[in-house]
Parts: sequence; C-alpha cells; structure tokens
Amino acid sequence: MTYYKLILIILFTYTASIGKHFTPTEGPGAEASSIWEKIEPFFSPPEEFEGRYGEYRTPLKFYDGRSVNTPLDWQERREEIRGRWHEMMG
Repeated sequence: MTYYKLILIILFTYTASIGKHFTPTEGPGAEASSIWEKIEPFFSPPEEFEGRYGEYRTPLKFYDGRSVNTPLDWQERREEIRGRWHEMMG
C-alpha cells in the first residue's frame, strides 16, 4: 500500500467518525439552531409594516428626470448619487 493511500484511508475514517457525532440535536448545529430560534422574529417586519414599502423615488431616474437605460447611464447615475451624498454630508 502506498503512503498516499494510507493517508486517504486515515482521513476518510477520521472524517466519517467525526460526522456521526454531530447531529442537529447535539453539537455545534444544535447551538446554532437554538440561536436562530431566538433571533428569527427579528428577520421579518412588524405586522403594521409588512408589505408597505413607502413612496420612494426610483434610483433609475436622474435628478433632471432622464431615465437610466444602459449600463453606461447607470455608471453616470451612480456618480450623480455619490456626488449628491458627498455634497450633503460635507
């Protein structure tokens, strides 16, 4: 048996024996599951805001009213937005 085959057999045996010890009810997976159950409610909006997205202006319009139609237009629009934000922040 070659050295590489021996190493592969040892690695396979080791990883197979580790895998059977970690199930969703025990080990690191159980702790992650428990944490997720605690924080899950914070990943959805409160009922009064669910489905309400607000009246926001589309980012696909320039400030002068032109529409963004091409990738080049979008690059220009991004620079326009960035410039406005930098102006507002000082």
